[in-house]
Amino acid sequence: MIKNIVFDFGGVLVQYDFLLFFSAQLGSKKKTEWFLNNVFTGKINADMDRGVHEPEYFFNMQKKLWPEYAYILDNFDKNYTDIFTHESEGIRALMLDMKARGYKLLGLSNWSSKVYEVMDKFDIFQLLEGYLLSKDVHQLKPEPEIYQSFFQKFGVKAEESVFIDDKPENIVAAQNVGMYGIVYYNSEQLTHELDPLLLPYTFEPATTDDELAAWSIINDSAKDMVSRGRHQWDDGYPPRQSVADDIAKGNGYVIRLDGKVVAYTAVTFDGEPAYDQLEGEWLSSGKYGTIHRTAVSLQQRGRGLGRLLFIEAERLCHKRNIHNLRMDTNYDNTEILNLVESLAFKRCGICHYVHGDEIVERIAFEKTLKIPCSTQGTVHSGII
Repeated sequence: MIKNIVFDFGGVLVQYDFLLFFSAQLGSKKKTEWFLNNVFTGKINADMDRGVHEPEYFFNMQKKLWPEYAYILDNFDKNYTDIFTHESEGIRALMLDMKARGYKLLGLSNWSSKVYEVMDKFDIFQLLEGYLLSKDVHQLKPEPEIYQSFFQKFGVKAEESVFIDDKPENIVAAQNVGMYGIVYYNSEQLTHELDPLLLPYTFEPATTDDELAAWSIINDSAKDMVSRGRHQWDDGYPPRQSVADDIAKGNGYVIRLDGKVVAYTAVTFDGEPAYDQLEGEWLSSGKYGTIHRTAVSLQQRGRGLGRLLFIEAERLCHKRNIHNLRMDTNYDNTEILNLVESLAFKRCGICHYVHGDEIVERIAFEKTLKIPCSTQGTVHSGII
């Protein structure tokens, strides 16, 4: 159960625009990009955030190295808060709601001591009960050590915390250490993805006592598909025996709300034969998890439980140090197509299954759960 909601600062609580700030001084976007790639680079920003030295040290060093840009660097230093343009729309209301509901609000940010100037400008930071800054521990997201430092400082558990950051690599790193994570794009999207995580649910291995309830959910979903002209499942597929086999092998999982089974999925880690002859190309060639037979009770739809099934399947992969998750679906299963793409799954090709005398095609997806390639060379990874 989630108890702690953890916010990144820049790009989540407040918005910023480096290109606008420097373009006003340098006269063009092209000159600004050159400046940020050569004079005040992402590496320098990262060193500032790590607290290797105070920011003044880096400004002075770069003014010596690039005296023709000393006036730009001085403006950068003296007018630093002008880069940060406004509080993120809707984020204050969300934080006040979460605080009223009893959640602990904390911060975790890559930032140098310049952060205090920004915190003086925006009072939204006062809604946090505490925060950890990279410069104080000499560690940076997405390094795993900074998340451990965060847990130790506040005495919180990873599995009871959801981290919100605008950089995917920082979210993947948080998930790798056991946190839930949401990549922030806007507050409406954040609310949509956060609400399911705050439901009083449990995700656990299905038992033989759950077989009938799980199959009933699947069977009801199959009938619903048929009634809407969908061709993913039909009245006889998946059979109840498939659910029984999932449970017997330890691959079946359920979501419970108030003790009642409301969603089911199967997650396997021994490969899927249908994926061996993919018409296309997988993102990886190593071990992977596979998610099958995903269904939510018709009475519980619209609450984000399908999203939770995929999130929890990813967590199973993380626990096993498996970095890829695969699945497939029919071309007309619009809801699943939209869901998996919102979860950053990529379409990789077409796989085939034999159903009786028929060979059916499915669209195959894969998601990489590794930290993306470093973006340290860009300004956005250093300052905030």
